[in-house]
Amino acid sequence: MATQACVSETPSAVQTQHGWQTASNRKKERKNKKKAAATKEAASAVLGNAQRSSAQANGRKKKTRKRRKKLRAPKSAALVLTLQPEAVEKGLTYKDVLTKARQAANHEENGITDIRYRRAATGARLFEFMGANGAAEADRVAEKLRQVFPEGIWISRPTKCAELRIVGLDDSVTEEVIREAVARRTGCSQEAVRVSAIRDGPGGAGTARVRCPVASAKMLGEAGRLLVGWSSAKVQVLETKPIRCYKCMGSGHTFPQCTSTVDYSGLCFRCGKQGHISNTCTANPHCLSCEAAKLPANHVVGGKGCKAPTRPNRGSTTANTQVAPHSEAERPNQRQQEVQMIIDHPNGSSQ
Repeated sequence: MATQACVSETPSAVQTQHGWQTASNRKKERKNKKKAAATKEAASAVLGNAQRSSAQANGRKKKTRKRRKKLRAPKSAALVLTLQPEAVEKGLTYKDVLTKARQAANHEENGITDIRYRRAATGARLFEFMGANGAAEADRVAEKLRQVFPEGIWISRPTKCAELRIVGLDDSVTEEVIREAVARRTGCSQEAVRVSAIRDGPGGAGTARVRCPVASAKMLGEAGRLLVGWSSAKVQVLETKPIRCYKCMGSGHTFPQCTSTVDYSGLCFRCGKQGHISNTCTANPHCLSCEAAKLPANHVVGGKGCKAPTRPNRGSTTANTQVAPHSEAERPNQRQQEVQMIIDHPNGSSQ
């Protein structure tokens, strides 16, 4: 009986050992599964980070490869009224001018139904005549206002313009020849075309900047070439520059809104020296705005490397040396030559 008892106890012991062995194997399997899951999660995390960084890199590449906006002809015609300094001294205000102008230019008689009003960056009053007949309506109103205000008021019909670069000009070409070629090719008036001084470009050929109405610039940009003199010169459409104050050389505002105590109005925009303007400058570029901000200044003001603040601090004395004071009569001429304003006056008149 004792022997049987011993024999009967042996299988239970073996079963217990097998049970222990099975439990330990299950624990190992669970640990292995956890390790595999953790490894898989880590791999997916690395892969996800790589994909995100790749997407970000592609996004950065896409941002740097922004396409230039296509030129679009304006859908309205503008009319601008600007009070001259002598009229302001006599006490004339925009309220007086606009009241008298409204009485003279009867909208119903001229068939005008849609006009938009706003103040220009120069402080002038700007009216937009909407619709297909906007240009004709604006011309009629401008002609009547010139009769009502023979002096003291600048009445102009500004045209939205774009800037081009003409590359590959021969030695016989002049600014007048370029102006005639642009007007002949696009059908615009020569008075609406502005041409910079011709400079030596790549390979010794001449290059010049042309500013003309958007419709003309679009036509030349799509053609890609312009026959000037002895060459079919290459036409490049340039990006629109921000407006810039000729007094402090800051961007985003013009002289009437300028609060800076710095006066750079007598200096060249390219090199920052006196005696000439940027169109005729041959000196090395030097940015006065970046110099005042203690930044690298070996570039043209507003150029690619320019990091000067757009609006100088009020009362700033960093570079507050009053340079060559100009009279109010000289300021408009300086502004017209040096700075691209929001409003151009190719067909304007002051009578």
